[in-house]
Amino acid sequence: MQGFPYRDNYPCKSIPVSLYLHWFDVWRTPPSNMRRRNRKGRFVLSPDSLAHYRRLYVDVFSMAASLAQPEELFASAAEAGLSAVFVIDAWHENHLPLAGRYLDLCRRYGLDCRLSEQKPAEVYAVELCEAECGAGCAVVARDYDAVKAAERCAVLIFQKGRFWRAEMR
Repeated sequence: MQGFPYRDNYPCKSIPVSLYLHWFDVWRTPPSNMRRRNRKGRFVLSPDSLAHYRRLYVDVFSMAASLAQPEELFASAAEAGLSAVFVIDAWHENHLPLAGRYLDLCRRYGLDCRLSEQKPAEVYAVELCEAECGAGCAVVARDYDAVKAAERCAVLIFQKGRFWRAEMR
């Protein structure tokens, strides 16, 4: 069976086939890449894996916010034996109660944690990555500010249930 854009097999019969074909030609991108545009810039996202990097720098607040139970982040990292540095926001007094809780979880699981006391954790994670490791390491976050700050380190953005390597376009 031939699928869209052939014959009359297209999603909505009320829109002319020629318009669908035009959209299909103009907006198609390689299936492995995704483009994003937001107020922080234009980005190209390509699927990637944590296993491709020898060391990870994780923005704890953003990654823990995407989980039902933040403890999963620390438990799974310890169980997998990842070489990771967990960067915790502590640059505002509102962060301190949660930062204390995350530091306790780091100690419980024997993980390397650092406090970001003067700037957002995703920016500090990029600075640590580039100073300590450079190429071959990655920053894991959900915020595009890390992509803007990175020069040598890869930045993995967690979206739609998977990790995407993000680059400025």
